[in-house]
Amino acid sequence: MKALLWFVAVSLVVSISHCSKKPVGIARKEDIPYIKCQVCEKLGKELHQQVQKKQAEISPKKISEYQIIEITENSCNLKKSEADWILRIDIVEKGDRLELVEQDSEGQCNSECKTIERACQEVLGYSDTDVAEYLYKSKPNVDSLRNYLCKDLTKTCSTNPPPVPKDRTPGEPFVAKSDKEAEMEKILKSMEVGLEPFVFICVIKKMKALLWFVAVSLVVSISHCSKKPVGIARKEDIPYIKCQVCEKLGKELHQQVQKKQAEISPKKISEYQIIEITENSCNLKKSEADWILRIDIVEKGDRLELVEQDSEGQCNSECKTIERACQEVLGYSDTDVAEYLYKSKPNVDSLRNYLCKDLTKTCSTNPPPVPKDRTPGEPFVAKSDKEAEMEKILKSMEGKVLREKESRKGDWKQVVRKGIADTSATLKKHADRVSNQIRKWWRGKKTTTSKKGSKAGKSEL
Repeated sequence: MKALLWFVAVSLVVSISHCSKKPVGIARKEDIPYIKCQVCEKLGKELHQQVQKKQAEISPKKISEYQIIEITENSCNLKKSEADWILRIDIVEKGDRLELVEQDSEGQCNSECKTIERACQEVLGYSDTDVAEYLYKSKPNVDSLRNYLCKDLTKTCSTNPPPVPKDRTPGEPFVAKSDKEAEMEKILKSMEVGLEPFVFICVIKKMKALLWFVAVSLVVSISHCSKKPVGIARKEDIPYIKCQVCEKLGKELHQQVQKKQAEISPKKISEYQIIEITENSCNLKKSEADWILRIDIVEKGDRLELVEQDSEGQCNSECKTIERACQEVLGYSDTDVAEYLYKSKPNVDSLRNYLCKDLTKTCSTNPPPVPKDRTPGEPFVAKSDKEAEMEKILKSMEGKVLREKESRKGDWKQVVRKGIADTSATLKKHADRVSNQIRKWWRGKKTTTSKKGSKAGKSEL
């Protein structure tokens, strides 16, 4: 993986250099005098809340002065999570004054956001340690902290702000972030990647294909390095469950085709897409076969029953047995089933009958009784939600990389064909040019020879 990591590092540097050129909101310094006192008051409130929150998190331990200093230092720096309060504030012009209006969610950081950050930094200046010391020793309430910070220490609110000029250019409208975007930025700040969040997101977009490749390579490496034993299919159990597996497969194929059709609507699902679903439905490496992970094999009297669970389970020998039974049912009939689904558009029962009775004859006879001395299978162990989600992400990543690889193969073939066509055209032009030159030379030679012949004839006369 060493060479791969070097390649990623170089690509990352190049991507950052491109992404860092994105225009950033610039603080409007001329607006600071009109909002400075309000920023100070909001800062006092935020510092008090954040110190209280930190104390609650580490209770029964007592918050240290160093922890309070860290909160105070970061509270006016938008690269730190302690300054997220700034992102919830909109600057609104009301008459001859500017008002800071708190919103329900965080907004995109534009010039207004940068102006509040700059005002906050001017208020706090080099007084962050004094404020931290006051918070640590005096343990003030919100009003006492505001008075100390904005009147006693910094004198920010000692005078009223000046009136706003009538010709002031209005600021940008407040644009709320999506929940996902806000969550992503919080994660990046907690990671302390040292980049502006928008730069990091831009880098991710630019390096998407590379990141997919790295992720899949990592998964492959982990799979090679992992010594965890893998479940092995119990072939002797297949005859007892084969018909039930076929029926469940029919139901799953019908549901997945319907789901795919709903996703791409109003477009019509293609036969190729149905073939892809059918081919992957018995392969646990593909997401189309996730239905197998929700089934437990339960022994009831002299038969085995497939019981569907509410969540996915760990893949053990039972899971592998169902996969193997599914593969035996489908065999080489996947394209026939896909064609039937595409042309006939059957309901679930019709599809089950076609697959399990007409095409494969899997359910044409009853399963044999289970031997009394059969060794029971492993108990069903449900996966955690996080584990199931992670596996889905990895499967989708692997599928995307393979699709991109196939598309690149197609592109490469087109490039080769185009290259051959262009080369042949160039060679033809060159051949024509040489041919014309030879013709001209030959004509010239013939003309010269004929002239010499005529001169010789005249001399003889």
